[in-house]
Amino acid sequence: MIQRESFPLLYRDAHLAAFHKPAGLLMHPSRIERRARHFAVNWAREHLGAPVFPVHRLDRATSGVLLFALNIEAARRLAVAFQSRQVVKTYLAVVRGWIPAAGRIDHPLKEALCKIADADVDPDKAAQAALTDFQRLGRVEIPEPVDKYLTSRYSLVAVWPRTGRRHQIRRHLRRLGHPIVGDTSYGQGVHNRFFRLRYDCPRMLLAAAAIALDHPVSGRHLVIRAPLEAEFQRIVDALGWTGLTDAWYRDPWGMRRPDMQIGPRIEVLKIPPFDVNTYLIICPETAHAAVIDPAGQPEQILALAEQNGARITMILNTHGHADHVQANAAIKQATGAPVGMHAEDDRFFSDPQRRALIQRELGLPAAPPADRRLADGEVLELGSLRIRVIHTPGHTPGSVCFLVAGQLFTGDTLFVGDVGRTDLSGGSLDRLLKSLAARIITLPPDTVVWPGHDYGETPTSTLGRERHENPYITDFLLDE
Repeated sequence: MIQRESFPLLYRDAHLAAFHKPAGLLMHPSRIERRARHFAVNWAREHLGAPVFPVHRLDRATSGVLLFALNIEAARRLAVAFQSRQVVKTYLAVVRGWIPAAGRIDHPLKEALCKIADADVDPDKAAQAALTDFQRLGRVEIPEPVDKYLTSRYSLVAVWPRTGRRHQIRRHLRRLGHPIVGDTSYGQGVHNRFFRLRYDCPRMLLAAAAIALDHPVSGRHLVIRAPLEAEFQRIVDALGWTGLTDAWYRDPWGMRRPDMQIGPRIEVLKIPPFDVNTYLIICPETAHAAVIDPAGQPEQILALAEQNGARITMILNTHGHADHVQANAAIKQATGAPVGMHAEDDRFFSDPQRRALIQRELGLPAAPPADRRLADGEVLELGSLRIRVIHTPGHTPGSVCFLVAGQLFTGDTLFVGDVGRTDLSGGSLDRLLKSLAARIITLPPDTVVWPGHDYGETPTSTLGRERHENPYITDFLLDE
């Protein structure tokens, strides 16, 4: 039976708490296991004497770092951080065979459904993009004929899921031909039995070893580690990997794939009357910030930067429509930051007749001229971040998307499940679709979409999801 002492507190402040969840403990009551009496959420609440808000989950058989928010605002911010891939979760696993030294598994996954808990979920739902990176830490060959060979090989591997599909790590490693030892759903029974009999180890050898994130309130970078449970550590010791895990726990991020980076801190304000998403993106190293589409309420934008300890050094417009630029002048005056807009839109909206027409169409004054005319492919430096300008004409002649560390700010080019309107001056649906086909959907499927308006089922999306669910992509582009 699992004891409460096996659920120690790893970290706590006024907004967050992290516990070390033991293998075998359910997150919360479930129809899958009606006999269970102990749950991580309940134990966390009782330990802290306060409400807790789960922000991610661990499978029952997985041990390791489990993070909770302690208030609704922290939960909201963490949900955005998880959804936008700004949180790095690192797992350790023991797998069958000698896995390659490092690699990426890029294979869409259909939702793993439980007959009891997911009875109402559509079983024909399309597969979703799924990416997993891994790096081998050690390998061993045992002189035991467990399967059809005279010896048996195993690997210790660090794993970084880039997306969050159910059972993603377990399913991806199985697809690679290196299932996790002890996994009764996706593993190999002969190896699971060997570890039970030889090492007295009935558990799945997968642990959430560390989690790295920017604090949702202070912005301070956190790395929270959970030591391996005694049973898992005993296997590591028996297979001769003790020194490898000791070194890894001292510096887990030094062993991370070099292309895996924590992107900018991202804050969002929804500005009326058109509910434009104004984004503040902050370099985590220098606190330099860019405002994307300051649509109004400059005092709130400046206060948000101050709350995050950020200094606004550039103003970027995804296009020149008046509802996206109303606070350009005020933010520039307060901070001295230059305004950047694509050259096509800066010229288009500088024409007096077009300015008058746009003002009649939107009921707002047109944008003042930009300080810097942006070009396709240009790379802007924001502290240590690099922001790439992608010209995507269609909504307007000079519409652009901004790509930074896997985060794509699409303005009115692409929404969640939709695209921007093209019936205003300068708009062209044909050009917009060509932009999506040539410039956007060719980007990696785990690229996170941050749209100019929150018109979809969720505030953000990924390009992989949009390729499967956005009718303008599925019907007009992928069927051609």
